[in-house]
Amino acid sequence: AGRTSAAAAAASAAAGDEDPEAANSPTVFVKNLAFASTEDGLKDVFASVGTVRAARIPMKRDKKDPTKRLSMGFGFVEFATPSEAKEAIKRLQ
Repeated sequence: AGRTSAAAAAASAAAGDEDPEAANSPTVFVKNLAFASTEDGLKDVFASVGTVRAARIPMKRDKKDPTKRLSMGFGFVEFATPSEAKEAIKRLQ
């Protein structure tokens, strides 16, 4: 689930979904993540493109097992520079 689902999700980080301010941001929004995705897995996939400062996947409580948490299906990857973020979108989209 780790690398493959994160790479597929990276393909969904559509440049066309960006607003004008996002074009100069070092942060990439990644959608369609598998619920089993991890922040480490997301960081590993995007590290092949540039320096990843942080990767964050918002979590929610699993309704079937309240002791577990699940990905909300999207995440954010912060790069060192906006140009690295643009390159990630270009190469992994």
